[in-house]
Amino acid sequence: VGSSGGESKVSVSASLEQGGEAGNSLVVKSILVNTGEEESTYLLNVANYNSWASRASLEQSSVTLSPGQSREVLITFDVNKDAEGSQNFNLEVLSGNELIANQPVQVAIEGRSGLGISFGEGNWQIWAIGALNVILIALIIIIAVRIARK
Repeated sequence: VGSSGGESKVSVSASLEQGGEAGNSLVVKSILVNTGEEESTYLLNVANYNSWASRASLEQSSVTLSPGQSREVLITFDVNKDAEGSQNFNLEVLSGNELIANQPVQVAIEGRSGLGISFGEGNWQIWAIGALNVILIALIIIIAVRIARK
């Protein structure tokens, strides 16, 4: 909601801050710079990420900047488990009710490694039962071999 009589101008950039693996969080750091001549309030929105992430949350969705002032805003995505490769989203910046910037951003998502089985997703019990079964089978074989030798 910039001051009346002036045009709100903003420069937007974005870079990967943390993450980039399928099934995990990904954090993008966005930097907004007021390139206009008046203090302006910018509303931020994230769009076009639904094909590779289930949710996007902004650290703050409204930023007020004086001329020349900049601010970092972190955007956190919950990346889908099946996401992989180069993915895109748009960072939209509005001033008043007008879209003044639509910054396309590309991020790289690494697919899940291995067989897609993870200990951290509640299936550690299955791994524990499987390991116990292997140990029991090994013990049965050892005992059978010892009995057969006698």
